[in-house]
Amino acid sequence: MKKHKFLITFIMAAIISYILMYGFYLSMSVGLPYKTLFLQMRRYIPNAMVIGIVFSLWQQSKIPWKKISPHIVVFLAWAVVYPLSYWITFHQNTNFIDNHFDISFASYIFVFTTTLRLLLHTFSITTIQRRMSTLTISMLHTLLMVLPVLQIIYFVNYHSPITEAACMAMLQTNALEAHEYILQNVGYSGILMIIILFIILLFLFMWGNYVKIHTVKPIKKTILISVIILLASGIYSCQIFRETGIMDVLHNAQDYFDNAQKFNAYHKNNFNTLIVTPTTPEFSQPSTIIMVIGESASKDYCSAYGYSRHDTTPWLRTMSSQPGFILFKHAYTSWGQTVPALERALTEKNQYNNLDFNQCITMLDIAKKAGYTTYWISNQGTISNADTPITLVAKTADHSAWIEDELANSDHQRYDGDLLPYLKRIDPKENNFVVIHIMGSHDSYDNRYPRDFTKWPSETGRNSVTEYDNSIAYTDWFLEQVYMYGKDNLNLQAMLYFSDHGADPQHRRHPDYAPFEGLRIPMFLYLSPEYCKLYPITSSVLQNHADTYFTNDLMYELMCGVFHIKSNHYDETNSLSSTNYKYTRDMLTTELGKINLTEDINN
Repeated sequence: MKKHKFLITFIMAAIISYILMYGFYLSMSVGLPYKTLFLQMRRYIPNAMVIGIVFSLWQQSKIPWKKISPHIVVFLAWAVVYPLSYWITFHQNTNFIDNHFDISFASYIFVFTTTLRLLLHTFSITTIQRRMSTLTISMLHTLLMVLPVLQIIYFVNYHSPITEAACMAMLQTNALEAHEYILQNVGYSGILMIIILFIILLFLFMWGNYVKIHTVKPIKKTILISVIILLASGIYSCQIFRETGIMDVLHNAQDYFDNAQKFNAYHKNNFNTLIVTPTTPEFSQPSTIIMVIGESASKDYCSAYGYSRHDTTPWLRTMSSQPGFILFKHAYTSWGQTVPALERALTEKNQYNNLDFNQCITMLDIAKKAGYTTYWISNQGTISNADTPITLVAKTADHSAWIEDELANSDHQRYDGDLLPYLKRIDPKENNFVVIHIMGSHDSYDNRYPRDFTKWPSETGRNSVTEYDNSIAYTDWFLEQVYMYGKDNLNLQAMLYFSDHGADPQHRRHPDYAPFEGLRIPMFLYLSPEYCKLYPITSSVLQNHADTYFTNDLMYELMCGVFHIKSNHYDETNSLSSTNYKYTRDMLTTELGKINLTEDINN
């Protein structure tokens, strides 16, 4: 009779679980080929069978059926959260969705936790033992709920599952930026609520898992089966955990950075094969060219471009009408995140070719071969052992410095103005190419400028737009200081400023999507009287291109043109400084080729 009951439970549980798993998988999928349909049809058979065995063992243990509910909750969290959030977000704009591993992982986790519970219950005879086993399994359940709960919170906030772009943003963020982001978007109260949520989950699991009476008599055969299932399900869970949706996007993002690390392996050989002429600048005396890379500055919030709420860029607005200053009206970023945008801006890699970053020549390489001593001065983070492509490029400079490193043990809040003393380290007796990477308007905006610099205080508490305006104004002041120091001390011949990407301070930033407000960027170029006299055609072409459309992944070619060089790694048709510049608005894209600039009806 017991064997008959065991078999009935096994068959019923296996059939029902198979129908539910495969049915849910089909409902969450799009465009599956027949081969995949049949492959997954077979995949869920062993999952269903082992679930059937576990249900039969549970029945045999005499533990109340309601006590299996915590295990079902964890199963549903892993089986449903990522596939459902992914389907809701993308099913209308993609022709293929296949998230089968989440359901499979959920089934093995269900089998693992229920089998572990059965074994713990078998040997928990005293009240203390039962309480300890309950605490153990409840802590495991709570731990397993961390990723699903965080995914739910993310989806509620961004209406999207956690994607590769989101993971890249996380991996490229240093501790200070992460701290600022959490405080701005979650706050201490939000952190406290999340902690309380998990504490509540732990107590609910303890209540759901606790069995007052020891109900099972150990049977060697049952114990042996349970141990085998426990080990097998544990091994399979570990093997396919990497393939679940959330872990897949995280590993893909990590692979991107790991692949970038190959840059160092290839760089020496690539540099040795680089040919640049002339090999020394043609200016009458040692000179300096400066490039300032902004952060999260939107053209739409710069008064030099017509923004009227506040006069955020008075210096640039004034200087843009002076001889030698060129204010580019239609500049865009290639992507709404720093690393993907700048790995293209700094190298010959762009949206319009298929070059690998780790095989690319950089503008620092060009400058070195052209006879310049190179400097990289940064108020951004280095990310230490997880170097981004930006850091890899920066470390090839002859001289590089990060405020983060030199103020590591200081309580001093880092502002872009703290970069100015570093300019004194530049030797005015040499030809120099200086890259200055600022924090600009990176959120949190109110942390980007000193309190005594505040030009427009918020009238009613925190105001992100007002704080953003203040950060833009501080960048304008900073650019003025760099320009003046360069002119007075370094024989400044050219100074370029552009932002890595923009921002929309009125809306929460989304890692996968940026409105055009976050894609339009400010950009200007100053050319000295000597430069304009020495290179009149280049100067004239650049001035004539002030209204030409441009994406900042072509910045490498622009700087090659500013250096006025020829090279086996320089395509003049990509350079805004050349009469052969080939791009029109119809040809240019942003968001790494996903959006055409013609879609921006307001620019």
